[in-house]
Amino acid sequence: MQKNSKRTGLAGLSALAAMLLLLSACNKNAGIGGKAGDASSSTMKSNQAFAQELKLDDGQDFADAKRGLIARPSGQILGADGTVLIDFDAFKFIEGKAAPMSEIA
Repeated sequence: MQKNSKRTGLAGLSALAAMLLLLSACNKNAGIGGKAGDASSSTMKSNQAFAQELKLDDGQDFADAKRGLIARPSGQILGADGTVLIDFDAFKFIEGKAAPMSEIA
């Protein structure tokens, strides 16, 4: 019996070590170029130029995208163990008009 408890203890220590190793990789330091999530000035300029090229006041693109749409997904998709794999309703904040680029940048 003592042999099994040693194996269980070693397995637990191995799992703990693996978890600590994985958690140590979860920091915000992106390395070269600054912190994770910070866009460079050239990226921001490029995004602004791209946004100006979009014709958001032309409804034809939106009408084309909606054509053939049977239904929007809603609710949740659950895993076999009951965990939420995706929650479509959590993305409802996206509906409506987008904020102007002046507010985003």
